[in-house]
Amino acid sequence: MGSSSSKDLKPSIESTLHEFSVEALSKSNLPALIDSFLEKSHISITKDQLIAISDNELPPEFSLQDLFSLHSKLSSLPSNKLNLQAIKLQIEYYFSDSNLRRDKFFRELIEKSVEGYIQISDLLKCKRLIQLNANDQLIREAAECSSELEISPDGSGVRRNGNRKIPKKIIKATKNREIIEPSPIILSVEVLEESKGSWKQLRDSFKQKHKDIEVIYCRFSGKEGNIGINGSTSEEEIGKILYEDLEFEGQSARIWKLEGDSLLDFWKLHGSHFDLCNNQSKNIKKSKAINIGGRFFYSTEKLKEFLKELLERTPEGQNIDPQYHNFLHALLRHHPSYESKSIGLKTFSTGMSEIVNSKSFFIVKEDGSQQEFNISKCLSSLN
Repeated sequence: MGSSSSKDLKPSIESTLHEFSVEALSKSNLPALIDSFLEKSHISITKDQLIAISDNELPPEFSLQDLFSLHSKLSSLPSNKLNLQAIKLQIEYYFSDSNLRRDKFFRELIEKSVEGYIQISDLLKCKRLIQLNANDQLIREAAECSSELEISPDGSGVRRNGNRKIPKKIIKATKNREIIEPSPIILSVEVLEESKGSWKQLRDSFKQKHKDIEVIYCRFSGKEGNIGINGSTSEEEIGKILYEDLEFEGQSARIWKLEGDSLLDFWKLHGSHFDLCNNQSKNIKKSKAINIGGRFFYSTEKLKEFLKELLERTPEGQNIDPQYHNFLHALLRHHPSYESKSIGLKTFSTGMSEIVNSKSFFIVKEDGSQQEFNISKCLSSLN
């Protein structure tokens, strides 16, 4: 890729993106974007290398500038370094919290090893690494230059740095029931002076200090950001996180836990981004699915099952978990009386319906008043 300057790349990227709508700038479109980009640019990088690097370096939704910045950074690397970077990022993904929460194959390999190592011979069976022409030596070199990984003393295996414990696995939805995951804990992060630091740098600074805490979300912009951690994190561990400031890009960052209205505001502003980053409903073919506030369902029946479980899991008279606010608000938009019902809307709760004598969803207004809304009327407009 070193044969093309960063200035040479921009017209190729712009020309590629003109073929796609704004909505198409997401990870699901990477293969098609890269095919078009490589055809136009004629640069010395393989499709598999570019997919591995872009898939790990780009945010879930990205802009022209994100794509340009990434490929400008890569343009100065010789082809052998490019391939090593692609292999390193791919292996880091296999060992990441986000993958290990779902990946049965890698979880079992780590769990059956007393010291947490996965044999290099097992890694070499992975399709993505085969496509990158990985071998024993390249995997060792990639792991040695990674802050996330380490090599076994005999050089035969790779594991998470410091043998960090693996995250709890996510239970998949059963055939007849959607599984609502435990609520994450959302932390707010703030620095005094404007910073050019990225969400990745914030995440890495946090993980370096709190190695055993599972990070499931991170964002940062200017002076403030958020970190989402596993909802099962103990109060003792949370106390340790909040007790000391975090060093981030040469500044001392203040951290606190979001609760109440502040937590609700986070989900209103960033809930869709959180779901996107955590690959909600990632195995569903979105072109044929029902999209409600960024959550996708195979059918109205699956949507009804999800709503039923959400209703059952929320005690009568309590507000709905704020992480589902955007979902319910998006569903409410399908109600024929949305305009009047949404005036002064603050959040949602559950209560006993006066209409059907059963538990139902209620709209909670800013003045504290509540109003029932009929889910069936919302669902009927989807059929």
